[in-house]
Amino acid sequence: MAPRVADYLDHACQARPANCGAFLCGWVEVLTGRHPMPGVEDMAVRDWARHVRNKGGMEAVCSELAVQSGFRQIDADDAREGDAAVVMSPTHPTRRRLRETLAIAVGPAPRFAVMAGPFVQVSSYQPLAAWRLADG
Repeated sequence: MAPRVADYLDHACQARPANCGAFLCGWVEVLTGRHPMPGVEDMAVRDWARHVRNKGGMEAVCSELAVQSGFRQIDADDAREGDAAVVMSPTHPTRRRLRETLAIAVGPAPRFAVMAGPFVQVSSYQPLAAWRLADG
């Protein structure tokens, strides 16, 4: 794993983002120098879930965030380290129920980092959609 990605994941473990949106927005800010969704860090999980529903789902939220940050959509199976994605992951490290969540690719698909409860979890997840920084 590249040091830049590893450093961000270490930071996220310490900071414990409030939701997967804050987790991904922090990464986008590292890459671009701009925070794409001010206020997301203050959203409780319930408020984030409502925001996602109101926007039409996780893929719609990530697409909007990605496009305004200079990312372009790519084939989900082509995701590589540093790309943004929507994946299916457990709701918590100890649970089997799956949900859509925002993720950061940490290698070739299907290796992604996600927020799982208060933890950052790196594993193989099914990617549903992915985006790459346009100049990346």
